[in-house]
Amino acid sequence: AGKNDTETGLTGSSRLALDETLYQIRGAKQVLPSYLSSTLSGANKIVLAAPGYNPSSSTFYLDGVTDYIIIWHESGKLLQTLVPGTGSVRPQRTKYVLASNVKSCAFSYRVRDYFTSGSKNNATFVLNGYPSSASTPLLYVNGVLKDFSFSSSTRTATVSLSEKSNDLQFVYDIDPTNVTNAVVSMPVVGEVGVTLQMEAKDNRQVTRNMTLHGAARLRNLRK
Repeated sequence: AGKNDTETGLTGSSRLALDETLYQIRGAKQVLPSYLSSTLSGANKIVLAAPGYNPSSSTFYLDGVTDYIIIWHESGKLLQTLVPGTGSVRPQRTKYVLASNVKSCAFSYRVRDYFTSGSKNNATFVLNGYPSSASTPLLYVNGVLKDFSFSSSTRTATVSLSEKSNDLQFVYDIDPTNVTNAVVSMPVVGEVGVTLQMEAKDNRQVTRNMTLHGAARLRNLRK
């Protein structure tokens, strides 16, 4: 393949792989720290829990049924394993190849803790999902970035508010492999970022690279 053909092929395959990954993230209800203990969410692998579904069902989504979706990078490929729950029509897959020529895949995990405030002046909030390994939180009040004081040891944020607010969002990034210091076993991840780097050689053996980024919010946390 020539330069243009190689780059077009990389763009197409990486776009499809990224779209499929973001699609699965949007349909999931939770990022899991692991599946069957040996498969761990982390920098180049993600474990998702999604509600089982059946289009012929009156409710479409199946109460109490969970599908497990694992996507990861291995040996130059982006792979997917899908384990549907009982009654779900998602296809069962084992090491299904989403894309080849994948040099790297990176996932980032963002938590959004939502609060409301019934008072103004100094209001305090405890972020029980915050692990000490997480990034320093950012605070958005009614969509506007705001300063506040934060104690990581007690996970307590103190905010000076000029008025009551029903939209306070504390945002921070976590590493799912290092959340042991949080009060809860796993913070509720609201958004996942994905970066795919593709690599292939054209017919002149010149290496061509393509990098794509994307992000998606999980279905239960779109606010």
